[in-house]
Amino acid sequence: MMNVGSLVGSAILGYLVAKGIKVLLYVIGLFLVVLLILESMGYITVNRDKVVDDVEGLVEKLQDFELEDVKDFAPSIIGFIIGLVLGGGFLSKRYYYGYGV
Repeated sequence: MMNVGSLVGSAILGYLVAKGIKVLLYVIGLFLVVLLILESMGYITVNRDKVVDDVEGLVEKLQDFELEDVKDFAPSIIGFIIGLVLGGGFLSKRYYYGYGV
């Protein structure tokens, strides 16, 4: 019964994430634009070496990823993906005909 609960809960979470992802991406994009403007005006400086090191560290962690690490979370992951599909409108006709998502 616990697997069904995690499946349904993850599906609901995936649905909500799919609905809210556009707003989140707009906010992140606006934030990055403001940061770039502030940097170009000289108000802030970006330590690019630190950014590169952090991204390389993240890539290394992702390369060490093994499927065995997440097999206990399979119902949650499947439910989340189902919620993303349903919430993102990937099953609607307008998605297939190119009218936007």
